Amino acid sequence: MPEILSIFNRPTKKPKVKFYQGLDGLKQVYNDYSQPNQPIYGFSDYEKMFEALPADFLWPTAENRVKNNCRFYCIAKDGKMGRMVQSKDQEQLRETRLVANIDFETEINIYSNKVSLISFRKPYAAVIIEDPAIAKTLKSIWQMVWDNTGAGNR
Repeated sequence: MPEILSIFNRPTKKPKVKFYQGLDGLKQVYNDYSQPNQPIYGFSDYEKMFEALPADFLWPTAENRVKNNCRFYCIAKDGKMGRMVQSKDQEQLRETRLVANIDFETEINIYSNKVSLISFRKPYAAVIIEDPAIAKTLKSIWQMVWDNTGAGNR
């Protein structure tokens, strides 16, 4: 058994996974996005996001991204809050494409070589997976959806 465990525990490029809980945990995840000059690619439902999280928590995240010149490209559910967020796209370095007939229960963001998944249900929870292959695969899926929601390539 020790020999088998030593094979499993050999140094490799395993994905790093971090789990966060509560509003403070979500703040840590949102703060992780603002790596200078790194774009973020996301899927979100702003209706559910603003129902779950206070605006005074969410807007500073956008301000922090702007300070770090982090553009955000988001595919989001069409709705009142989605259109409100989209109206602030230019000032918040964001491009939002609204899509009808989708139902997101989480927010997914792809950035650098990381992917975050955030649950808007209490108790709030999030996961950050750091792995280039996982990030590349999800970015490819995001790109496929983005390309089918309008013109443009990222």
